[in-house]
Amino acid sequence: MITIPRAGGMTAVEIDEASVSAAEGELPFVPQVGQSVAYIDLQGKGQKFATIDYSETPPAVYGGREVTLDQLGLADNPVVVEAAAQVGAESVNCPSCAGPLTIQDPGASQRIACQYCGALHAVNDGKLKFLEELGKPEHKPIIPLGSEGELQGIKFTVIGYLRRSMKYAGVVYPWSEYLLWAKGRPYYWLVESTGHWSLGTAVSGGQVTGGAGADVEIHCDGVKYRMFDKYKATVDVVVGEFYWQVEKGETVDAADYVCPPLMVSREISKKVRGKSLSTVSGKSREISFTKLEYIKASEVGAGFGLNEAKAGYPDSSVFTDKFNFDQPAPNQPFTMSQIYAPWAVMMLVAIFLALIAGAMGDAHAVGRLMWAWFALSVPGAFTLMLHFAYEKSRWSESDYCPAWLQRNE
Repeated sequence: MITIPRAGGMTAVEIDEASVSAAEGELPFVPQVGQSVAYIDLQGKGQKFATIDYSETPPAVYGGREVTLDQLGLADNPVVVEAAAQVGAESVNCPSCAGPLTIQDPGASQRIACQYCGALHAVNDGKLKFLEELGKPEHKPIIPLGSEGELQGIKFTVIGYLRRSMKYAGVVYPWSEYLLWAKGRPYYWLVESTGHWSLGTAVSGGQVTGGAGADVEIHCDGVKYRMFDKYKATVDVVVGEFYWQVEKGETVDAADYVCPPLMVSREISKKVRGKSLSTVSGKSREISFTKLEYIKASEVGAGFGLNEAKAGYPDSSVFTDKFNFDQPAPNQPFTMSQIYAPWAVMMLVAIFLALIAGAMGDAHAVGRLMWAWFALSVPGAFTLMLHFAYEKSRWSESDYCPAWLQRNE
């Protein structure tokens, strides 16, 4: 956490270096084309942001606040509307195999990996430049690239697919991540692990307190999340279009924090850069946070019009809802907890009526109401025991199990 005057505490989300590639017009400084300089990007609460620029001595600090076109009064500006209309999907051919590719967001995409031959290309204004041969994808996406569907009322197109993994005690645990694109919205991620699904999007580092150094818990938008796991995530398969310079084999330091049905995933990437970063840390670093919500497998299947057979997995249950006590997902909610509120109300009503009957001297009514209270307590107590067992199972393979569960092992 870094304190910036008039902005307060802010989280450093990126440490890297940049260079001027071109300059035009009147500027208050002499641009040094090609010269690399270090910078730090920070984010704070209330959409605040700041940049520390090390091109000057002492470093310059620039601050501001993120705003939308609507807030600027430009959403309906004819020039803006026309420019937005001109930006659309582009169809291109893979330079390696001539396979047809579609770039949904030419202005933002930086990498595209051909789903036919596995060639990875850099994207620059819709033009492709070959980078490397990744080989034919080893894992087939359950939801094909280009699929269109609707989740939580938003219409999406699947534009990218990653197969990632982590290793623990010599065992490799893989999962799948689908990059979803929707016009006029931020990118979304649809994550599948052992048949469990979560949907979410990136959140600003300013929305998270406890950031990069937290080991036990963080807070995001006022909600407390507890660490479930910490690991190194490796990219094993890359297919489709991405808004950053993704590489096969790249690793990040990841951590998952849960508050079912929600999860916040934190990723920290580090790379050795040029000499300009020696004034900061010698390495570039970027921190990103993604807020995800558990979504039923049946909703995913229905949203994309798929089932196991259509997806090419006739023997799987990837679109079948799962609820078991063997190993629930880290952010899978305990659905039976819905009984707690009505159960508590009924218990309070029974006690209230018993007190009134006692005040009126009706001993028989008091007795019947106490028996009713006892009968009502049975399903609630049973649900509490099931909930406890469910949480025990959820945290059984986590190194960050809450103390109140450990004491009962």
